[in-house]
Amino acid sequence: MKHPILIALGAGLLVLALAFVAPLWRIATGPEPGTSAADADLPWRVEPAGPGTVTVFGLPLPGATLGDLQRRWGDDAVQVAVMARRGETGALEAYVETFRAGGVTGRLVAAAAADAVTVSGLRERAPREERIDAEATRWHLSPGDRDAVRPVPIVGYTFLPSARLDAATVRLRFGEPAERWALRKGVEQWLYPSIGVAVQIDEEGRDLVQYVAPGDVDARLRAPLEATGARRLDV
Repeated sequence: MKHPILIALGAGLLVLALAFVAPLWRIATGPEPGTSAADADLPWRVEPAGPGTVTVFGLPLPGATLGDLQRRWGDDAVQVAVMARRGETGALEAYVETFRAGGVTGRLVAAAAADAVTVSGLRERAPREERIDAEATRWHLSPGDRDAVRPVPIVGYTFLPSARLDAATVRLRFGEPAERWALRKGVEQWLYPSIGVAVQIDEEGRDLVQYVAPGDVDARLRAPLEATGARRLDV
């Protein structure tokens, strides 16, 4: 199974964008005055923080845990669950359903480094499961398991903006990409390996931004693109 969101992180990121609150020009022109406290959470604020490490959404990558995400955004705002497609074990993820920072809105999903045995146990103990669609299910964690997974490391994020992205906006915020890949007609993925970022630009509006540690770019971004037959455009 190859899902566009799963390409980079291997997580069950199966629900796409919410209705957009702020128009596209707000992303292009920056946050509104008075929102500087949220600047660290802006999706284009990715800063080197040491060898192989960046700071994104105010947390180090690698280095942050699910507990760090819960403390930063609040237990009520961060949901933790196992997501899986039919016939798959699934993956542990945390998500902020309604993300807001500096006038930007969307959905933020964090992929966690939980092995198959751990994920299977979480599913077995889940007090409730939720069918997302015909192929996808979400298992909500028990309170005890929710506490138990706090130390699990975050291996990457996917941000699904409520706004449409276009090439000009992406260049404004992230600069010229080091690599451009065509996934299929009307869909490109732009790679920024030095900061571990991939931006998907989709003519149909299924845009997303993925974040991994710079040292994981080959394994989590570039290799999956090659495996799915994506074509590099800038060579």
